[in-house]
Amino acid sequence: MTSNVKRAISSDLLLRNSFSGMSEITSKSTRLMDSAAFGHYKPLGPPARFFGDEVVVVRHSETIAEVFGDWVQLSKMDDNFYFPFDLNVPVQIPRRPNMVKSYQADPPLSEMGKITAQLIARELRERGATPNYVYCAPDLASLETASAIQKFLGSRCGKLRVEPELSTLHGSSHVFFDKNSLSELGYQLDPTYEPLRKINAPLSATQVVSNIRRAFFEVTNTEKLVLIVTDSLATRIISSVVEGSNYMISGSLENQREAATAMFPPLSSLVAFKENGPGRRTFEESDVLLRPLTSIGGSNDIVIPESTLYAK
Repeated sequence: MTSNVKRAISSDLLLRNSFSGMSEITSKSTRLMDSAAFGHYKPLGPPARFFGDEVVVVRHSETIAEVFGDWVQLSKMDDNFYFPFDLNVPVQIPRRPNMVKSYQADPPLSEMGKITAQLIARELRERGATPNYVYCAPDLASLETASAIQKFLGSRCGKLRVEPELSTLHGSSHVFFDKNSLSELGYQLDPTYEPLRKINAPLSATQVVSNIRRAFFEVTNTEKLVLIVTDSLATRIISSVVEGSNYMISGSLENQREAATAMFPPLSSLVAFKENGPGRRTFEESDVLLRPLTSIGGSNDIVIPESTLYAK
């Protein structure tokens, strides 16, 4: 019997001794207390806490391009001008070479995307899941999502480790911010971290899948809690690793990304734990998951299609 139940029973006995002349309503309330104390009713409480060695994978938050497909035109963007035409449009954006082409290829988060990323950070904190290591893909949406989570969690959270092999967006890598630019923009990067390997774009779809699977195994080779923030297709590929499946390439990466985005909406997540078997390491999906985030516009809960491209 837990201490909470004991305290409930002790309180109940104290009430019985203090008030001998109870009405029928009060007696009914006491019987309900008895039921709760002895487990007939489960009291509400916080969700289960993490164990501290999980791998948490989060698809980046909502980009402004997902809200307004023509946001670059609507904002009248050029190299010297930018107008945030809607409250959900970023108030400020970093200056970069060839603004229009750069932001069409690598859009930032919406203002709502930044706020909801902090809700995920709060969930991690309340579940005892502050990550020791934070890996993110180098696209701006993944960087901003990871940074929002990191800043909310504070000094106990690991600094950002930007890992290109965790991305499927190598076609846009020529516009990504480099390490020095990110430091100047205030991103809290881990100064000791160097990317696993240099990526020479363009890559075939098969190479992209192989790189992500390999990088996932490498960055999770620790007994501490790891957070990975990346794009929707990379999240889908990682989910196939957790399932023990082979991700089957069919069509272009863009078609694959469109299907993955439908399956993994903004801030959807999966949680896995590691199992070390003879000569190999496998992953299992954890029963302790992050709670979904639902609003009028929809939910970030993962949508499993009737037929997937996974094959055992």
